[in-house]
This record gives sequence, structure tokens and C-alpha cells, in this order.
Amino acid sequence: MRRTRWIEWRKSYRQSRCPDEARYEDRGIGVWMEHAEVDRGRGMIIGTCQIELLIANNHSLKGKRRVIKSIKDRVRSKFNVSIAEIGHQEEWQRSTLGVACISNDLGLVDSILNKVLNLIETSSDATLIDYQIEILP
Repeated sequence: MRRTRWIEWRKSYRQSRCPDEARYEDRGIGVWMEHAEVDRGRGMIIGTCQIELLIANNHSLKGKRRVIKSIKDRVRSKFNVSIAEIGHQEEWQRSTLGVACISNDLGLVDSILNKVLNLIETSSDATLIDYQIEILP
């Protein structure tokens, strides 16, 4: 009962807002949604960043994990990105972090990844050695 009311409301709303799309009505909702995606002209933009860090005053894996956890928690709380340690996991003074961001706006993805880099760069616990940003359309 609820589902049919939702579909009926969606059909009537679509007809009132987009009368020129009424011709897609008889083809089904999926075809109309594909048409709407083409009109928008945007897809999913995936941004990844690989960050190499040096943790100079560290003498154990336990200390390294504390520093990395602190950086990851700060990045997660400030930005809506995925972050994980992806390399040099058994070395005491080195680490590689991977950051991923998904949006439909290229400028937003680039801006967020650069802000993440700035946050990590200003961290006093670790030194940024190298980074690589890759954006996939």
C-alpha cells in the first residue's frame, strides 16, 4: 500500500515538474532515471591520495600506531573521507596512508584532498615525505 502511494506521488510530481519528460513515463521509472543522469552531465569522481610519512622520534610499533591513529582520527573527524594505513606497517619510523574521497564535483574532491594534506603537513607528530594525488572521472 505504501509503495504504490510513493510511486503514484513520484509520477505525479515528475509530471508536474518535468512535463517534457512525460513521454518517458510509459517506458518505466528506470528509463526516466537514466535520462535524468544524462541531463545532469555528471558522474562519480573518485579521488585517491597516497601519503608517505616519517615519524622521527619513534622507537616502537606501539608509538607509531598511536601517532597514526591520532592522524587518522583527526582526518576522519574533520573531513568525510576514508583513510587507512596501506604500507610500511612493520617499520617503526615510516608509514604510508591511503585517503579516498568520492563526489560528483571534481573541484570538491581536489579541495578536500588538498585540505587533508595540509592538515597532515601541519601535524607535529609526523613529517610528510611524499604524496601522490590521483583523480578518476
